[in-house]
Amino acid sequence: MKQEYIGSLDIGGTKTIAAICGTDGTIYEKMQFPTNRMDYVAHFTNCCAILHKLGEKKRITIESLLGVGINMPGMMDYSRGLLLHAPFASWKDLPVRDFFRNLLKKDTVFIDNDVKSCALGEKYFGLKNKYKDYIWVTISTGIGAALVLDGKIYRGNNNLAGELGHIKVEFNNPRICTCGKKGCLEAYASGTAITKSVLQAIEKNPSFIQKLDAKAYSHDAKGCGELAAEGDRIALGIYSDAAEYMARGFASVINLINPQAIILGGGVVNSIDLFLPEIQKRIKNYAVDQASETEIVKTRLGYEAALIGTIALVLENL
Repeated sequence: MKQEYIGSLDIGGTKTIAAICGTDGTIYEKMQFPTNRMDYVAHFTNCCAILHKLGEKKRITIESLLGVGINMPGMMDYSRGLLLHAPFASWKDLPVRDFFRNLLKKDTVFIDNDVKSCALGEKYFGLKNKYKDYIWVTISTGIGAALVLDGKIYRGNNNLAGELGHIKVEFNNPRICTCGKKGCLEAYASGTAITKSVLQAIEKNPSFIQKLDAKAYSHDAKGCGELAAEGDRIALGIYSDAAEYMARGFASVINLINPQAIILGGGVVNSIDLFLPEIQKRIKNYAVDQASETEIVKTRLGYEAALIGTIALVLENL
């Protein structure tokens, strides 16, 4: 059977990855480069140019691609192909689907929020048909989620379903979230939030920074996770606090839609093995007993989850 190819663009807040992939999930050619947040036209144009170059390396044309899948960070109106808002770059109301279709001279260009693409990637290339009802959660700089119900992405009235990161989990002296509201899960359990907790711990306890520096660990969520894995009390406490807030947020969704599983991806998940049992235990404090056995598992897609998701995005639409 002749191999067919898909073009992929995973556009993130700080970096973008362009690739030529196979319909079986194989990544053949790939290039990573910084996201130009100051000039989206220049950045999108550059993305297309790099995609052309990768195609040339594989000796295929954009025209011959089965389709092109593109991830966008932030809130997407999927039905109209509009990027409604990417807060990190102040990108608003951008007609990204039409832009890329015109620039690539190709109709089979499909664009979605990166987390929704991850959820589709899990369906096609990860856990596949193990679950029909699940929530795919990215815990990274922020917290995003996608709902998969009866095997299909649930988008909601305005295509904005899945804003798990902005479920309220704290009401007593709540932190301000990047969305402008207070007490959101993202403000307590994202990589950014955990890093903030690390810096606060350093201010209160100078010995903590000495422990990080002695191991050459970074002063952020990643370094804290590495120290926690070695049993450091302060680092464990920071991740334990994050686990508490994750449990509160996850339980709210479990009570609402009763999924089979919550599938976790994103950078913070690399340090979460220590706390999966704790999250599951604490969920029982908040979710109704009959629904509290929801499985909490890590994605099988690994670091390339979002990029692989763009392949699934094309397959799902075709």
